[in-house]
Amino acid sequence: MAPKKTKTKRSNYGYENPENAARAGRASGKRFQEDKELAQQLHAIGLEAKRKYVEARGNDKQVCELRASLASVTGKIRDVRRDIRYCSVKGDDLEALYAEGCKKLLAERDVLKTALNDRLAIVTAKVRAKRGAS
Repeated sequence: MAPKKTKTKRSNYGYENPENAARAGRASGKRFQEDKELAQQLHAIGLEAKRKYVEARGNDKQVCELRASLASVTGKIRDVRRDIRYCSVKGDDLEALYAEGCKKLLAERDVLKTALNDRLAIVTAKVRAKRGAS
């Protein structure tokens, strides 16, 4: 049976004692404050770790070059698709046009994505190794 609610006490979310409030899924008072502080500390640690990864990726020249070339290829694919969308060709000719325009670019994009992911994995592993050594 659910604990009885009262209308007068607001400090425990309408329950007569803190245990009932906690049981209802609402930690009360001091314990709630401790949980909150712990969560803030963990969040700060997580942000610091993330900042290190982002910094390492940003400083890596190869990652920057791969990202730039990937963006370039993606832009070209978008251009081809836009050109095809607004051209007057219909049906099978359109398919041929699309295949001719995009197949090579899509293959290049896949290769670049794979290379970028591999490089990011290497950079991340280096940061982890450094963190483990310190």
